[in-house]
Amino acid sequence: MTLLRYFCGAILLTAVAMQSSAFADEYGGKKQPAKVVWVAVYLDEKSTDAKPAARGYTPAQAKVHVGDHIVFFNIDDEVHTATLRLAGAFPPGAMKPMGHNISDVWSTGDLKANGESSPILVDKAGTYTYGCIHHFSVGQQGTIVAEP
Repeated sequence: MTLLRYFCGAILLTAVAMQSSAFADEYGGKKQPAKVVWVAVYLDEKSTDAKPAARGYTPAQAKVHVGDHIVFFNIDDEVHTATLRLAGAFPPGAMKPMGHNISDVWSTGDLKANGESSPILVDKAGTYTYGCIHHFSVGQQGTIVAEP
């Protein structure tokens, strides 16, 4: 089941990457590049007390450039979020979508099965740590490295 999930995720990543060129040139009235970085969200349910399951985001560390957009999509049956962590904590109200820029407080809000987030603009270089509000305590977290 896990191998099938990763295989399906890889096919979906390939398909949406090919469609990224179709991303609108006009976004919010400003000209934007066509590059969209897709991040898969999942929680592998095959775990035991002795051996926790692999969980998180693919890629676990997304490397992007200023001007790119990031879209998170849920390939799991569980509800997940991708939410920026500030000073080791999640922002209040992050169960609902908030923020449009990587340098602002942002959250996808709850992403149901097969759900996808609104695009988040990479507007500033830096390293951003994020996680799932529902599953952070069991290791569902990722990093975005934004380069100029």
